[in-house]
Amino acid sequence: MLSATVPSSNAYIVLTDKTGNNDTLYVGSAASSSYEAPLTVAFDAGLSGVEPGTSVFCEWRVVRTYDDDGYQREEQYLIRQGEHSEIEIPDDGMFTVNFAYSYKLAGSDEIVPGEEKNPIKFTIDGSDL
Repeated sequence: MLSATVPSSNAYIVLTDKTGNNDTLYVGSAASSSYEAPLTVAFDAGLSGVEPGTSVFCEWRVVRTYDDDGYQREEQYLIRQGEHSEIEIPDDGMFTVNFAYSYKLAGSDEIVPGEEKNPIKFTIDGSDL
């Protein structure tokens, strides 16, 4: 019996500001500076080792932490499924991006969780407009 290749991921996001400058952040990293709103965020699962017939299920969860009249609030900001996605974020705050994936090998009914990934973090300051 041949063994199947297990899919792996090197997920990342690309942050693009309104002037077109961009930064790439991989899982487990944090931005070294903050960004100005609005900010475009492109998500990429960075999948490899996906053999024909293998199904991969990707999920992106974004949590926003922000100040609300002196109180720190946290909200589930976004949930997206798919290997690739893009969104424009007009809000300020600290954003934590969690990525998870699972897969089903060709010919199998078992859904297997992928390796656990550390979050990506970045901050958006309020616009000066």
